[in-house]
Amino acid sequence: MQENQEFKKNRFSLFEEMNTVLDSWNGTPETGPEIISQMKTLIHEVQQLQELPLTLEEEQLLREIYKKETRIVAVMEVAKEEIAQELRGMNKNKAIVQNYVYPQKTPTFVNQEL
Repeated sequence: MQENQEFKKNRFSLFEEMNTVLDSWNGTPETGPEIISQMKTLIHEVQQLQELPLTLEEEQLLREIYKKETRIVAVMEVAKEEIAQELRGMNKNKAIVQNYVYPQKTPTFVNQEL
């Protein structure tokens, strides 16, 4: 019985640490990968623990964690799409420059009857 209480205490402290890591995010996509990396480590630690039913406090904390993590993922996806659009624009500009600098030569046919 005491072992289960110790386990729940350890699991709850990991959830609190996850929440703290998410709270440390400054809202920019640049810092998102670092937060995600830290979260992966903590998630791995939680997965190593024995499974027992969640307490009400743990459920509430996990809901908060989920909301915060969802915001990070949304910001990262928007940034990813913006970068993809910039890359497409750069590729288009590159093609325009190449066509201007290296214009396509039209084939010349020689009329041999002349």
